[in-house]
Amino acid sequence: MDIGVNDTMIDAIRSHFGDAGIKYVANKHQGGKNGNKGIRYEDSFIGTKIVEAAVRLVDDWNAENPHIQGQYFCFVDDVRIQTKNKTSYYQIKNALNVSWDSLKDDFKKQYELSTKLTEPDPITNIIVSCDNLADKLKKSIPEGIKKHSFVYYFPWHGSVNKLVLEDKCIQGELSKLAYIEQPTLDILIGVFHALIAGFNNYPCGASVKEILQDVRKMYPCQLRLFPSTLDFKKEQLKPQFQSTLDRIQGLTYSIERGGFHWFGFGMSGFFGTDHKSKSQFEKLQNQIIEKEPKEFDEFEKILNDIQYGEELP
Repeated sequence: MDIGVNDTMIDAIRSHFGDAGIKYVANKHQGGKNGNKGIRYEDSFIGTKIVEAAVRLVDDWNAENPHIQGQYFCFVDDVRIQTKNKTSYYQIKNALNVSWDSLKDDFKKQYELSTKLTEPDPITNIIVSCDNLADKLKKSIPEGIKKHSFVYYFPWHGSVNKLVLEDKCIQGELSKLAYIEQPTLDILIGVFHALIAGFNNYPCGASVKEILQDVRKMYPCQLRLFPSTLDFKKEQLKPQFQSTLDRIQGLTYSIERGGFHWFGFGMSGFFGTDHKSKSQFEKLQNQIIEKEPKEFDEFEKILNDIQYGEELP
């Protein structure tokens, strides 16, 4: 069986719509997979949904933790997002010519199927990249699907990079997820790409917390520490280490968002809380305390020895 295909959903489709239903969904699913290459419109949309949920988790680690999957084997198949109280199916169309004629039957069948499976509050959504088209579709939702169907406008910027560069709202949300308080646009773009990469590691979908944890492992210098209530300074910073650094002219440092950041003479670095970074940071603290560097060059040599694997004396 193809990865990402849900056996329960297959059984329900066959039971409710017969082999013809299975064949129809299989053809649609294969077409979606074939088109799902590279960073596209769907990736941007999914990325924003991950960001929205992650920002809520920054404020409250016990907030909703949605499960997100792309190319789900069903009638409305581009994206499925489920929480404890709602199941949202999305068809995503980056086209100017979209009509309910091609959507209404799939939306109706998806709602029937989700209801049969007792999924929580199922809804069907169409996402389009043209605001005028969105307005037109909103005004003409067929009566038979109106109670569970919604239309949303999501602009297509041409690439993920341009989305981040042009959308102030997504910039603000990504800023809350970055590893420093005042991230540059380059850092924000890196955070967004890292979240999409984390999501793509889960062909069967994953919760947002799982995605965040995966990204922290793959890209330890991209995301802040989660949950945000953890106190890096209290847990990891030794007083003798701090006092030694405070005496080195030209070196500044900060502890924010779960990481140790240092700056000096146009250079900077970061230690996070992943296993490798924690181990290196522990070595750095011990060497700084033992050697008591007085100048930035001495600090830099100790740092390089640790980060680039040279044997410490």
